[in-house]
Amino acid sequence: MLARFTQPRHAPFLCILALALIVSTAGAQPLADRIPADAIVYVGWKGADALGPAYDASHLKAVIDASNLCELCDTFLPQLGKRIGRENAQGAALINMVLAVAKPMWNHPTAIYFTLDLNNPGMPMPHLAIICQSGPDAPALLDQLTKLCAMAPRGPFPIRSHQKGDIVAVTIGSVTPAMETAVIGAGDNRLDANATFQAALAQVNKDPVFTVFVNGALLAKTIDQAIAMQDNPQLADKWPQVRAALGLDGLKGLILACGFDGKDWTQQAFIAASAPRQGLLALLNPQAINNQTLKSIPRSATWMGVSHLDLAALMDIARQTIVGIEPNAGPQIDALLQQINAMLGFDLQKDLFASLGSEWAFYVDPNVGGTGLLGMAAFNRLADPAKAQATLDKLEIALNAGIAAAIHDPKITLAFQQKQVGDLTLHYLAAPALTPTWTIANGTLWLSLYPQVTLSAAQLAAANGPSILDNPDFQTLRKRLGIDKIADVSSISFVDLPRTAPNAYASWLLLSRLVGAADIFGVRSPLMVIPPLNKLLAELGPAGSATWTDATGWHLKSISSFPGSELLATDAMSSFGVAEPALLMSILLPALNKTRDTETRAKSASNLKQIGIGCLLYSNEDPDQKYPPDLGALLLKEDLTLAVFVNPSSGASIPPAIGNAPKEAQAAWVAANSDYVYRGAGKTPNPDSAGGSEYVLAYEKLPDGQARNVLFGDGHVAWTSFADFQRLLGQNAPAPLTPHPPRFPKNGGL
Repeated sequence: MLARFTQPRHAPFLCILALALIVSTAGAQPLADRIPADAIVYVGWKGADALGPAYDASHLKAVIDASNLCELCDTFLPQLGKRIGRENAQGAALINMVLAVAKPMWNHPTAIYFTLDLNNPGMPMPHLAIICQSGPDAPALLDQLTKLCAMAPRGPFPIRSHQKGDIVAVTIGSVTPAMETAVIGAGDNRLDANATFQAALAQVNKDPVFTVFVNGALLAKTIDQAIAMQDNPQLADKWPQVRAALGLDGLKGLILACGFDGKDWTQQAFIAASAPRQGLLALLNPQAINNQTLKSIPRSATWMGVSHLDLAALMDIARQTIVGIEPNAGPQIDALLQQINAMLGFDLQKDLFASLGSEWAFYVDPNVGGTGLLGMAAFNRLADPAKAQATLDKLEIALNAGIAAAIHDPKITLAFQQKQVGDLTLHYLAAPALTPTWTIANGTLWLSLYPQVTLSAAQLAAANGPSILDNPDFQTLRKRLGIDKIADVSSISFVDLPRTAPNAYASWLLLSRLVGAADIFGVRSPLMVIPPLNKLLAELGPAGSATWTDATGWHLKSISSFPGSELLATDAMSSFGVAEPALLMSILLPALNKTRDTETRAKSASNLKQIGIGCLLYSNEDPDQKYPPDLGALLLKEDLTLAVFVNPSSGASIPPAIGNAPKEAQAAWVAANSDYVYRGAGKTPNPDSAGGSEYVLAYEKLPDGQARNVLFGDGHVAWTSFADFQRLLGQNAPAPLTPHPPRFPKNGGL
């Protein structure tokens, strides 16, 4: 048994799947003739001994043969287990027992299934079985499974091991006739004859290696019956609403299958959900990729992807789903959105999300940002470029106010700034390590982690040069995926592995040598876990995936050289480069937060910022160029909400009667009850009229001794200590101890 398992085509295959974190392999029908037809979930593995000629001719086998993965599985791991056993004999014994079970299950056809027994009195009884057609290994496997079952803690669901001929099984739950059928292999009521299973299987790989299937219709029916068994009228009344809101009424099933496609590896998935689709399933409705989006991706891109994400529609579907489940949640959702909109200074859904297009794309190009993830460019073809520009400008103001309130240190400035480069205005966060940058050019929003990448991507698209549509490898991939004649392709990805692998190879070498840590403790590790680069390149080709929706449901298909080959798309260490600045900021900002809750301060600072902008707009429309006489007059004339005049730290709320009152009554309430003290009556934006550009225009109404947010005459908001606040009020001039640099400079170095 061990000899068979340690053949190069068996154990290394397992190892490479594990190293590549591949858990989504699916397919075939191993042991489906021994699985009851009422299985809600089925997982089937073909067995390493049955991979056949397809594996022998595959890129996967060639890569394994060129590596030391055999040594890693056959020699290194057992030796490592023995070394662990010196320190923990009990743990080593458990590891050896698990390995003794895993080996035959890896070699032979194995299946898992789950269902619920609704005939069990009192409560539904879950049933789960792991079945292995283990041949001559059956007695040894049964022995190990019996020992493991004996070690399991006792609970309401019994765990037992079984054997019938060469079939060995471990079951969780009571052994029903259906479970006995799985072990004995008798009876006609079996999964391979189930119409739903066969219909799903027809949509994917016809000869897969490993299968995952979920019977959605049976799952919903089982939940219906389980709820009907409970003495809970409220739950029984509620469940149809939940089921309809989630769209489960239209979900028939889903399947995921993986296997070989010539020398390559393919994965296919299918969600059986016929139109019309309701609830969350509405997200699957067809949306075709526009070729204009693909034309904005250069032909030389080594990695790219395009997908649909309509954020405005997603918010609507999410709200409808929540309200469908809990009708009373509608007002709470609306109130939360009002608070968010008030803090931001614009309507998140109508102003921002609705102005964005539904297509999002990214790419990595050596000529634009280099070869790593840090040089990735992303873009969105906007639905309303003018509104998007205006809203993103407001978003910058809100973010700057929030960042300033979080830091509240005059010696530190972290803010979005702007730089005009040619005819483009680059908006960037002036920060170390990463400088997130965006711009709008020709109706498209461009984003990246660095201004150079954003600028290059936008200019390259404007040049209208050769695109990814002109790339012959991309064209070939589309044909391999079978989407060249499908109109409603909703997403597509492409990675040119022969070009990316040389750049990523060194970092993967570094990670693979982590096994060398075992040498320090006397366990000899394999010299080469992954193949030499020349051997690897000989087995690599372009990889990619696509999704589309038709009348029957949602489809996915991907093709790669071997499982996990897509990891060679980028430098493995790029993720560390991205995470390091984020980690630094997560440490830095809490250290700077000295007195009050950051979120509350940010919301209040945003309120003051909106008051300042409103005052400026008011003065522009006033014949004498004066600020409003009070905050009530500001509300009456400018487009502000009541929430802007309430400090979130005060715990106060707007009376319902005021919220529904006429505008004049709301203005009177604000003038008398606002949480902010206003000092702009009779003043103008002219600095000389107030004794300087940084006079106090408004501030938080808080008890003496507390620091607070202060709105200055030049429009910026700053967190100010109480001592400086008193001095500012006394002098009615710029604070001598806390000078404030401009928060939104129009020009700054890249």
